[in-house]
Amino acid sequence: MNKTELCVSIANRVGMSQANVEEVMDAFVEIVLDRLADGEKVQLYRFGTFDIREREERSMYNPQTDTYSKIAQRRTVVFKPGKELKNLREEL
Repeated sequence: MNKTELCVSIANRVGMSQANVEEVMDAFVEIVLDRLADGEKVQLYRFGTFDIREREERSMYNPQTDTYSKIAQRRTVVFKPGKELKNLREEL
């Protein structure tokens, strides 16, 4: 399912226009990105949690060149599924 299909499904379910749903989805994504950029986590009840984690510097081996290189410390986004999403995975 892509963004357009998701917007159509939501619009049909809640009775809003597809354009309004798309506007809400865009605002949702912007807000989540802003919060994560500020170092906050975003929890969506029954769905999961988006969080920022620090990854330590590490070395990586490249077998094509037979060399090691350093990968700098960085921040990355992680997603932890909520209980309901975990249960769905077990049912599949």
